[in-house]
Amino acid sequence: MIKECRGKSYNERLSLLQLTTLETRRVRGDMIQVYKIINNIDDCSIDLEPCLVKSTRGHKEKLQKKFARLDIRKNSFSVRVVDEWNSLPEYVICSKDVNSFKNNIDNHFCSIARI
Repeated sequence: MIKECRGKSYNERLSLLQLTTLETRRVRGDMIQVYKIINNIDDCSIDLEPCLVKSTRGHKEKLQKKFARLDIRKNSFSVRVVDEWNSLPEYVICSKDVNSFKNNIDNHFCSIARI
């Protein structure tokens, strides 16, 4: 363990090491993967359905959330990412490539104080 981190709380260690929380890193990774799937960058067999109603607020790439009765299904990738993806602003969704998407999502997370 790093000597400076001994006896410090989780949040203090994160700020000392200039890291984000595990939850934020997981959400960021999920959103990057969704971006790759939607833009056919990653060949994946995950079923993400576009929203059928086109008169939605926000961006045009909204996803439709499937009904999940069991917790194991509720926590699966294709169900858990929908709300977070649909809440992203259009400038993040319409990024031209993966690196600009990463930069835009980091900027968005900073603006909402998630990082």
